Amino acid sequence: MDTENKFFYEFPTTGLMVLVVDNNLNILEIIKQMCLECHYNVVTFSDAPFALNYVRENKYFIDVILAEVHMPNMDGFEFLKNVTEEVNVPFIMMSYDGSTSSVMKCVTQGACDYWIKPVPERQVRLMWKHVAKKIWNENKQSRKDDLENASLVVDEQVKNQEEGSSNSKESADHYAAPTKKTRAVWSKELHQQFVAAVMQIGFKDATPKRILEVMQNPSLTRDQVDAPRPRISRLVKGARKEIAPTMTRLGTITRLQTTPTIEDLRIAIVDAPPTTTRYPGMTARRVTPTR
Repeated sequence: MDTENKFFYEFPTTGLMVLVVDNNLNILEIIKQMCLECHYNVVTFSDAPFALNYVRENKYFIDVILAEVHMPNMDGFEFLKNVTEEVNVPFIMMSYDGSTSSVMKCVTQGACDYWIKPVPERQVRLMWKHVAKKIWNENKQSRKDDLENASLVVDEQVKNQEEGSSNSKESADHYAAPTKKTRAVWSKELHQQFVAAVMQIGFKDATPKRILEVMQNPSLTRDQVDAPRPRISRLVKGARKEIAPTMTRLGTITRLQTTPTIEDLRIAIVDAPPTTTRYPGMTARRVTPTR
């Protein structure tokens, strides 16, 4: 068993702190019970602004967030945008809306997955994998940075030795620590540029080389732009697969059965909402709401 498989095999699948946000109280209760059956700790909100305040005050205790797309007061897109500015945790969007534009808008703003309602119990049971994947990727990047730093130090030492033993003392006196090559950090803004590049090129033709040419960022690597591509393709195809049978049974022809256009995938960015400090509409396991 290789290191990655061993990591996921040994990862604890219980005890996660899950935040669920949906204005439908029946759906909240159903998902809450599924989470409890999986031995997750769960906090639920029926109002997104109050859920956002909870995130701000408990950002270090939340492992994963699951939120409805279409909600009053603050919709899921706005909630996602504000949450990703506060905390870096896996964020899953859910909705009866399986349109390509809705999926792509969520992906652009940082969602790691998009679930079509009704939410299957299997998806809830495997929700821990999003947390495990995030931790694995962070550790992997940390190890890669350490190796790059070590390689730079060794290269500099070899270079100094090749300058001649007669100048070794002088080289040592003037030695300066090597500067690490600038590497682009995969920020929210960079992710939005990436999705825009994919939309401009088209899903089928969006190779890493083409994406790098469109983004024109010399700090980006091929691996960085290649990693998110399968996830975006999977989310769009998954939404089509889930929603198309329903529409077919209703005798309705939708755009999901055709290739999405650039206009279908156009992204709308919204401003941050005003904040508040009260939590009405909140239910929780072992958590008492403030009213």
